[in-house]
This record gives sequence, structure tokens and C-alpha cells, in this order.
Amino acid sequence: MHDAHSMLPIHAMERAIPILFLLFGTTVVGCATDYAERYRLAHPGWTQRPPMGGDTLEEALASIQTEPEGPFRVSLRELRMLRVDVEPWETLSVDSALSGAETQIIAMIAHRRCKGRQGIRFFDSERVSWYIFVAERLD
Repeated sequence: MHDAHSMLPIHAMERAIPILFLLFGTTVVGCATDYAERYRLAHPGWTQRPPMGGDTLEEALASIQTEPEGPFRVSLRELRMLRVDVEPWETLSVDSALSGAETQIIAMIAHRRCKGRQGIRFFDSERVSWYIFVAERLD
């Protein structure tokens, strides 16, 4: 996290992220819908937590917006799904990725933003995370 006085790395990251995605030739396939709420309705008793090794694609998708401890909010700015077991990589919709995850190697790329405030300090940070799923499980 960065406070309001060290915003340069965040601005540099905001410029680098579109370039990163252009290099891989991907397109946006989804935006911040509430995957956690949909998963919770389908799996009563599930507790949201950060993605962990062994999670299914559906469970990790529901977990990517897990709030860190403290007064922070996490938003999903961009989500991309790629099939990476073929050349060239294929861009997938979330539904296509979920339906083919058992037989494919899927990469989920999540661009998240974390914002918060503690007293008079404001925090704002962005992160791009890659998750690889083999046989429908987070590797």
C-alpha cells in the first residue's frame, strides 16, 4: 500500500498495466461482478478468504476480492481469462473458462485496487495477479 504522498509508483503502474495486457494480445472478458455473492449462494457456509493452492477456478474467482484486515476496500478493475495450453493463447469468457477448466490449463489475470483510510492516512494501491489452473485446480 502507498499513502497519498507516494503516489508515483501507482501512476506508473496504471500506465504499465494496459501495456502489459497489449503485449499478451488479450481483451477484457469481465468486469467486477460479485462472483463472491454468487458462489456464496451456491455454497452455503462458504467463508471468503484469499485464493489458495488447490482451489477450483470458481472458488478462486469468488475469492479474488477478499478484503484484507483493516479498513480497506478491494475492487476488481479488470479480469481476464486465458487458455494457455494452446498456441496462441485463447481469450475466454468467464463462463467458457468455468465450463472447460477440467481439461484445459487456464490463466486468470486479476487487476485489483485496494483503497482505505486509517485516521488521516489514505491508502491506494493496485496489483495485477496471475493464477494458473491445471485440471480445474489452482496450481
